[in-house]
Amino acid sequence: MSSYHRCAKCASAQMIDGAYLSDAHGIRMIVGVDEHPDRGPLQRPVSTGVHACVCGSCGYVEFYANRPGELWHAYEAAGQGAAK
Repeated sequence: MSSYHRCAKCASAQMIDGAYLSDAHGIRMIVGVDEHPDRGPLQRPVSTGVHACVCGSCGYVEFYANRPGELWHAYEAAGQGAAK
């Protein structure tokens, strides 16, 4: 998390770390990629939870993947992470 940074919209230092987004049933948000998207029904989804930082001044919200390295590995395994 990044409590030391400033808001990207208003430059306030009043950033709230560790916030989350959930639906009415309390299910928290996740983000994911398919490791083998070309395999149709055999594709392997890789996902991770998401946390948020909220600006206490203007309300702007930033989202961050909890385990971005796992998503990047799956993205590369799918042949999409090659440098261009």
